[in-house]
Amino acid sequence: YRIVKTEIPNVNLVIGGKPDYLMEKEYKNWREIYKEVFFMGYLPEDEVPYYFSMGDIFLTYSSSSEGFGLTPLEAISCGTPVICSSILVYREILKNHALFVPPKAPLKLADKITTLLNDNELRNNLVENAQKFVKKYSWSTVGKRLEKEYMRFLNYPN
Repeated sequence: YRIVKTEIPNVNLVIGGKPDYLMEKEYKNWREIYKEVFFMGYLPEDEVPYYFSMGDIFLTYSSSSEGFGLTPLEAISCGTPVICSSILVYREILKNHALFVPPKAPLKLADKITTLLNDNELRNNLVENAQKFVKKYSWSTVGKRLEKEYMRFLNYPN
C-alpha cells in the first residue's frame, strides 16, 4: 500500500474478512498511520458483491495454497479486475483473465496495482474478457455439465 500511495496519493485500501489475532493487532497499528485504509471485518455474504463492485481492483495475495479460488471468480462476476498471487490454483483457474504476481514480491505487486489503476484500457479489457470466461462457472452452467456427466456415468440415454 505504501509503495502504491507514493505514485497514486489518493488511493484507498478496503480490507474485508475477519483477521486472525496477529493481523488484528497489525490492523490497529495501521489505523493510526493510514486514514485511507478501511478494515471492514467480517462481511455478510449478501453484502460481498456490493464491495466487489465498488472496488477498482480486487486483490487476493496468498503466499501458500488455496482451495478452488472462488473469491476471484466472484469479484470478476461483479465487474472488478483481479490481481492475485501466481500460485498454481489461481493460474489454472483464471488463466489470462487476471494479473499474477509472485508471492512475497511487494515491488512487483505495487507495479501491477499502479499499472492497472492507471491504464483504463487494460482494466476494461481484463474485465470484459474475464466476465465472458467466468460464465463457465455459473451455477446453471456447472449444474448442466454435472448433470450431463452423471447421465454419462449412469449410461443414461440423452
